[in-house]
Amino acid sequence: MPSSTDPARIHADHVLRGHEAVVTRLMQTIAPTVPTARLDRRIARRLVVDEDELPDEDPPPPEELQAATNEAIATVASPAVVTR
Repeated sequence: MPSSTDPARIHADHVLRGHEAVVTRLMQTIAPTVPTARLDRRIARRLVVDEDELPDEDPPPPEELQAATNEAIATVASPAVVTR
């Protein structure tokens, strides 16, 4: 028997996947390309520092994404506690 949280989980999963698709398209669309010779030295240095500090990472496995989705849904679905 499906639970009442199933539609919320499915919706959250669809929203997350939709956002991922949009971000991927934007990265491919608006990423500038400049010949190295025309790149300002300050920007080139900053890019090197950023590359060291923010290495490319593989996306998390589906299990981690599902766990994060479930946690987000639980947070939204749980009744708010009001304290006075």
